[in-house]
Amino acid sequence: MQARRVLLPLILAACVVAACTPQQAFTPRLTSEVAETPTPAVEAGAEAFGPTGGSSAMSAEQAVSLIGQSYALLLGAYVEPPDSVRLLRAAWEGFSAALPTGQSRPELPTLTGGDAREDLARFRTAYLAAATQAGGGTEGQSQLAHAAIRRMAESLNDCHTAFTDPQQVEEQAARLRGDVQFGGVGIRIKRKPNEPIVIWELLDGGSAGKAGLKPGDAIVKVDGRETTPLPLDQIAALIRGPEGSQVKLTVERADGRRVQEVVLKRVPIAEPAFTGQLLPNNVAYLRLFSFSQAGQRELLQTIREVEDRNPKGWVIDLRTNTGGELQVLLSLLSKFLKDGPFAYEVDRRGQRAAFGPDGSYLPRQRPIVVLVSDSTSSAAELFAAALQHHGVGKVVGTKTAGCLGIGNRFELPDGSGLSVTVRKLLGPDGAELNKVGLTPGETVEVTRSDLSTNRDPQLERAFAVLGARPK
Repeated sequence: MQARRVLLPLILAACVVAACTPQQAFTPRLTSEVAETPTPAVEAGAEAFGPTGGSSAMSAEQAVSLIGQSYALLLGAYVEPPDSVRLLRAAWEGFSAALPTGQSRPELPTLTGGDAREDLARFRTAYLAAATQAGGGTEGQSQLAHAAIRRMAESLNDCHTAFTDPQQVEEQAARLRGDVQFGGVGIRIKRKPNEPIVIWELLDGGSAGKAGLKPGDAIVKVDGRETTPLPLDQIAALIRGPEGSQVKLTVERADGRRVQEVVLKRVPIAEPAFTGQLLPNNVAYLRLFSFSQAGQRELLQTIREVEDRNPKGWVIDLRTNTGGELQVLLSLLSKFLKDGPFAYEVDRRGQRAAFGPDGSYLPRQRPIVVLVSDSTSSAAELFAAALQHHGVGKVVGTKTAGCLGIGNRFELPDGSGLSVTVRKLLGPDGAELNKVGLTPGETVEVTRSDLSTNRDPQLERAFAVLGARPK
């Protein structure tokens, strides 16, 4: 089949939701509509996707075309122009690692860095030679291409730049629509440095709670696979799966004295965008799972209804919130902050612009405590940072994830997506939070023992700050 030159058929997706809650294997991101982000073109020979576009199956020619498109996109859109040789080397490493067992690892083609197109052409020639030997049919070729693109994105070491396969794209779209439902066992998991993966929380309707698992229990293995060397999102992906299928967890009980194997059925798990209620002593409690357009109108209505009941103050719980959409964040911050700046964005030319309030400030303000943890990232970090910086709210908990940026997702022809950081985000004081994190005004830990005894010292401290006592 003769290769031909084509413009990249990349479609800018206007919105991508946060990812990487403990039950999701996606990278967290703060997103916005950035219409001027360029769609790069590649002049090296590449086969266009024809009738099979949008399918996860592809030929070797289509696979290397997909890699080339992703390469050009990262070069043209990433906020800090990357090293082209580094990108292609990473893609080659991902491709080589995904080759079938027993196949010799091909040698990296010569890359000079002098001309990105010429390097891509060399990569393409070497890739096709090795991929053709790999076999595996069209599905196998798809897996090789995805492995190459994933490693290429990972090489930038940026939590807002990531590859998502077609299934993950669909799940992210469902989250954006607010109809998140997935096959899982009904747990949120967390990990502290030098500690095992533990169950942070049980979700309603999950099979884990029905089987007797409790917060504080540690997950040692998933289907016989040790969890210690695996990142949190990969463990979450292993636990999730098709509805009705089973997963075996090896669990160390919270007292550390008993290890048992539990076989759980994956059931549909739905997650709301938020929950809101009045707690004892008339304390308003708002838990945000993401800054998503889903349920935004209901969220604002809940805030107004709670405000009408004259609460003592607000506890805003962002401990498992990993981000969301920029406009939703700015809208919610505007309810609690009359003046800005909320944050600053910096584009790839180094130009800076400030974000500020939209004028929808609530007429009566009350004391606010924001709860954060190491699972708080992206938009949630910025929300807490803004309230803390302007002295409007006290932040309680542990240091946040340090994952801030403005990313756009570009749709690739096979239905996969490449999320790319297109702008930096700085805190309200102009300081860098990405890869740094927000240090709360008051650090309060939640231990494994606390989880196992159903104690929440962070929430207890929030009550104390508001001058209330939990019942």
